[in-house]
Formats: sequence, C-alpha cells, structure tokens
Amino acid sequence: MNTAMLRILVPLLAVAWLLSSCDCTPDTQNFALIGYSDVPADETYTMQAEMPGSQDVPFIARIYYPSYDEDAIQAVIDEEDVNYENIQVAEKLHPIVVFGHGRYTLTEDNYLGMTNLMYHLASWGYICISVNFDVIEGLQWEYEAGIPHRGELFLHAAQYVIDLNGDGTSIFHDKIDVDKIALIGHSRGGGGAIYAVNENQNLSSPLPILALGTISPVDAFTDPVQVEVPHVSLYGTWDGDLESGPGIKIWNEGVRLADKVFAEIHGANHFHFTDDIDYMWEDEEISRDEHHEISQGLFNAFLDKHVRGNNRFDWPDYLTGSKKVNSVNYYMQYLSNEFLNIDDGSPLGTADANNLGGMNDGTSLASFDDKMLNNPIEHFYNQSEGLILNWDGSTNQLELNFPAQDVTSYSHLSFRVCQVHGNAAANPLDTRKNFSVIMGDNNNNTFSVQVKDYWEGLHYPDLVGSAIDPDYQYKCITRTYR
Repeated sequence: MNTAMLRILVPLLAVAWLLSSCDCTPDTQNFALIGYSDVPADETYTMQAEMPGSQDVPFIARIYYPSYDEDAIQAVIDEEDVNYENIQVAEKLHPIVVFGHGRYTLTEDNYLGMTNLMYHLASWGYICISVNFDVIEGLQWEYEAGIPHRGELFLHAAQYVIDLNGDGTSIFHDKIDVDKIALIGHSRGGGGAIYAVNENQNLSSPLPILALGTISPVDAFTDPVQVEVPHVSLYGTWDGDLESGPGIKIWNEGVRLADKVFAEIHGANHFHFTDDIDYMWEDEEISRDEHHEISQGLFNAFLDKHVRGNNRFDWPDYLTGSKKVNSVNYYMQYLSNEFLNIDDGSPLGTADANNLGGMNDGTSLASFDDKMLNNPIEHFYNQSEGLILNWDGSTNQLELNFPAQDVTSYSHLSFRVCQVHGNAAANPLDTRKNFSVIMGDNNNNTFSVQVKDYWEGLHYPDLVGSAIDPDYQYKCITRTYR
C-alpha cells in the first residue's frame, strides 16, 4: 500500500450478491438491410398532461426494422443500406425499443438524429421507433419542461407499435413481440423515459416495459425510477450541457428492485451521442464514433439480458466492467437487486456501526467518518451516504466486524469507491490509488485482493470539458469494484 497520505471515498455500500447465469445460446439469425417506415402524416395524439390539458399534437415518428438476408454474416448498416422504405420485415417476433430525443434547438428533425443507435439495435433484431418530441415544445413551455408530455408520447408510441402487430394491412403484422418493450431516452428524452416508466404503473393496463435506458438524463420534474424495471444510464464526464451531474443523481436515487447499471464515460460529452450535433460549450476528448460504440455496445448487452433473457454478449462482464466495449476510459456502477448489505454509511453519525449489527474499527486511520454525497460544489454527485477514509501509513486499515453470516448463496463482494478531489498532497492529480481488501471466514481462512488488479486501481476524478461553470469541473463519481 502506498505510504503517502491518501484519501479515498467508500460510498453507499459493500455488498455480496449472486449473479444468475443463462444457458441461452446465441441466436444465429443475422440481419442485413435496415428498413424504415414513417408514421402517416395525418396521425395525431391527444395530450392528457395537466397543463395545457387535452390538446391534439401531431404524432410523428420513424420505425426502423431488420430485413432478413440469408446470406448475411453480420449486420450491414451503411447509409446506402438503410434507405429502404417498406421492405420485408424479418420473419421473427421482434422486441420493441422506443427512443426519445432531447431538446435540441440547434437542428431540425431531431427525432432522426440518433440513427447510429437505431440502426445498430435494428440490425440485432429490434423494432425501433424514434418519436418526435419537438411537437410539444410550444405547449406550456414552463410546465415541467415538457417532461410529462414526453412521457405520454413514449407510452403512446409503444402502444402504436403494439397495434401495428394486430393490423393485417401492416408490414409489421405478426412480426412484433408485444410482451417485450424497452424505452431509451437522451437528455430531456431520458427524463421523459423515466417519467413514462413510473407513469406506466398507474395505467389500468400497464405496458410490458422490461428495461429502461437513459443517456445524460435530466432530473427535473420527474421522480427517480419507482418500479421494478432494470435501468442502465450513461453519462459523459465532459458533459457541457448537464455539467452538474443530474444523470448520476436521478439514477442513484432510483429504487433497487431490479438491476441498476451506470456508466461514467471519461471524455464523453452531451451531444456527441447523437449523429452530428455539436455544442459550443463543451469539448471533445473521445471521438463521436467512440461515443456511439459505447452506447451501442452497452445498450445491446443490457437489452439482450433484460428484454430477451439471453446472454449473447457476456452481459455480466460488459455491464459490470470486467470487459470493455472499446479502449475508452469508462467506469461502471453495478447494483444488483439480490444483495446482503454490509455497510452503506447510513445513517449519518454512525460510521462505527455497520448494517449487520457489528462495529467498524477505523482507529488506525488518520480520519474516518461518514458523509452525505450530494453536494456537487464539493464534487460529490451520488445521492447517497458513504464512508470517508483518510490514511497515512501502510499498516492503516478499516476493519468491519459483524456476527457470522451464511453467504453461500452469494458469489461476489462489491463496493463503490472513488478518490476525493481537492487535496494535491493526499491525492495527486491523475494518480491512481491502490489498497487491499481482505475477507476472513469462521475457519480463520483469509482471502486478499488489491484494487490495482481491477482496472489498474482507483481512478482520479475526471475533468469536465465545459466552460460554463468551473464549480463542476471535477466529478467524484463512484465506481464498482467486484
């Protein structure tokens, strides 16, 4: 252990859990050409949001779908292979993905601005519908930023695709798996997707939404996820539009009734997940193509697990971080809904007591306390409590003692941790840290690992590439070690 003075943050929890495995074999069906079909121009939807109340808006959307090509050995999604209207839909039942864009004032036809993700998911067999949210921008602009309206349109779009499956005149007739739906949203579309997942449970006949994906979602005017729906969220540390970190806030506060995954992508910004939008207030460290590769890969693995129930992409490895989509520096938080909570730092003022009824011994540490991690000005973004440790010697340790536990049903020990920004002597800029984790059992066996063996150690908070507000330049976002 490094003998220099170090300060680390061990937030929220140290847990053990069991990961289930799947014997599902990969689907050998490959798709080549991507077709698209636009919703007829005369379609409307009557909004039910509290304000402005019942009002008709145009329902505009494009549906992307896979076309079968028996000679294809991989998906072909070059632009020249996409511009096919009303070509044959592959003879399978396809899950539904509904996508919602953000509030982009810099371009037109924003619902067509995430084709990189739509093409990719369609090439793997999903029916993807991208919805035009610009149609609600004139409706009570000040009413909850249009988040409820976006949520309504998400749910309407899903029902629209379900209805096409029963329409004998539609090219989608009997081609859609109406029991498998996922929502994905970017920016305000992400807030709308979360709203839709929560609101869906209030419907008399809730839709079968099996998964939720968000990219840099807003946290305004909607509650975090309140229902048993798995959630994967992506956030770029160089986000210059939502530099205050609302994405990690709303993800962290969501219930833990289903798996939760968060990807902190160093050098990613807000707008380069789209096809071509740029924003003058944010920089770019990783390329636009690298933004796309990460979102495509992580969403594909997540949906394959939680929508299809497969494991074609080694989902535990990609979603927990032991495998990477590409060489970009990004970190994962993975919270299972099956866990034994050892210590989550709660309630405040009880750092010496853990959740298993035992006592923590931090007497050898230079300092040891618990802290609420909800102040972005202090560079903390997780909306949770945690333990904060400071050590200055190689023999310093934190010991968690508790009555014997039967953990034979669990397969991993995990905790979330990050360095604290702001002390150049304790945590030199851009320096990774190392420490050991030791477990013992009733037979006096001990087992030890070092965090340097996992992604080269504990990373330093990344610098955000935004010129808007220097208060948010560094982000102490935790990551999972398992």
